[in-house]
Amino acid sequence: MRQHTLAFVISMIVANLVLVPFGFADKHYSADELNEIMESGRIPLQDSNATMENENMIFSSCKAKVDTIIGEAKEKHLPSKIVMSNDSAYIAKVWTEDAAITYTCQAKAAKLMTSTSHYHE
Repeated sequence: MRQHTLAFVISMIVANLVLVPFGFADKHYSADELNEIMESGRIPLQDSNATMENENMIFSSCKAKVDTIIGEAKEKHLPSKIVMSNDSAYIAKVWTEDAAITYTCQAKAAKLMTSTSHYHE
């Protein structure tokens, strides 16, 4: 078992060493860097293929959950923005150290949809 684990770790290290020089590595930013980028009117470059997650949730609970996430982001000094807020949809975006995350609450569908797009160079 240990040999398999060691082999896996070594293969992951080699894969990262191979991918980094060719620009396939994800980009990370500090909260200060993200705020500087956002204040300059730009946004970090993001991968075009986002990962999507869906969770069944009533609209009021969804909004409360997203507001909690935004509050946590603000405590960490990460940029965030309410994109839309009305009776049918509530959309917010948070820029974390390694990805931009969009949270969408839909009243009719009773869902929280989360889209995560990692940064690239």
